[in-house]
Amino acid sequence: MNADIFACIVGHLGLVAGIYDALGIGEVIDQALPKNRHHKLPHSIVVKAMIINTLAFCGQRLYMYVNFFKTVPVEHLLGNGVSAEDLTDDVLGRTLDAIHKYGATKLYNAIVNYIMQRHSLGTELIHVDTTNFSVHGKYEGDAPDSTDSIKITFGHAKDGRKDLKRFVLGLVANQFGIPLFAEAFDGNKSDKKSLLEMVQKTQKSINLDGQTIWIADSAMYTAENIKELGADTLWITHAPETINEIKTLQNADIEMTPGKDPRYAFYVTELTYGGIPQRGVVVWSEEMQKRQEETFDRMIQTKTEDAKKDLNKISSVPFACIPDAENRLNKWRSEHPLHRLKNEMIRAKSAKIEKKRGRPRKGEPLETRYFIEAEVEIDNDSVLRKCKKFGRFVLVS
Repeated sequence: MNADIFACIVGHLGLVAGIYDALGIGEVIDQALPKNRHHKLPHSIVVKAMIINTLAFCGQRLYMYVNFFKTVPVEHLLGNGVSAEDLTDDVLGRTLDAIHKYGATKLYNAIVNYIMQRHSLGTELIHVDTTNFSVHGKYEGDAPDSTDSIKITFGHAKDGRKDLKRFVLGLVANQFGIPLFAEAFDGNKSDKKSLLEMVQKTQKSINLDGQTIWIADSAMYTAENIKELGADTLWITHAPETINEIKTLQNADIEMTPGKDPRYAFYVTELTYGGIPQRGVVVWSEEMQKRQEETFDRMIQTKTEDAKKDLNKISSVPFACIPDAENRLNKWRSEHPLHRLKNEMIRAKSAKIEKKRGRPRKGEPLETRYFIEAEVEIDNDSVLRKCKKFGRFVLVS
């Protein structure tokens, strides 16, 4: 075969196969999943075939493997004596069953440890995150409580498919994007729990050389998680505004220090949350401010309509006394901090005690009820104060 034609057929798959061999992945798999004597292909070759297929023929069913490998030089990629006909769905299923029996997470950790003992991958910055995948099918009665299998169930649909059940995949990667740990979770697993679990399991399963800083999103920032991580684990995260201390810090009148990049400015302070001393950094981003200003212009119109609707509702309610009406007005103000009332008035009106038609008779006892009258307008001072806080978020370490 012409060398150019051969290179075109192999393409990037030769590089994938070469890296697989160079890293010794097959050696770990053969040790963990020894070949049964009546099987032609060891599990390591089948896994290698799956990886090659995934990176070149993704989205196809298991029974299509044979057709794919008829189009590439199988022996060159998988070894002498291997043919496309060897890669049947029965062979693939047997290997998947063996991996499940051994434990997918356990096998993955064994591979990572083997590679890290021979290569310096870098563990100074480690990123922890999750995503979830929707699946079709009922999955009724799967994964009973007596097993350690994950549960395919409804959860937080990051892809918007709330009608489908799902499962969660957690991944830990270093600063170069090399995955160090992976684990599947139930479809409704909370990130607040899974992120902490992945940090702890990675610490136990992998030898981390030198100082390691863990990076995760705001789901990890809970008082319970921080206590569990302790003072010896270093981390950086985006703190959620739902925490009162963070919300107060983000909205405080502070003097920001410009960064070397003029698009950013910073304010550094000390915090204590979850019983662990921390450093908080309020970050201002020019790009974020522009996005928030555009969103705010659209949002304020909706907020104004909501404020008017709420005022109309309470204006039709009779109050027994003026203090009751004033308390309801104060609640309206707290619910609509960007708006204020003008021409505000609490008007007293008399009505019959007995609910009968017609005007009240002379001397008939009456009761006094109080009604709110007002108009809504945008509070420009409040809007200006809020706009000054645009572009800010808080990083905590």
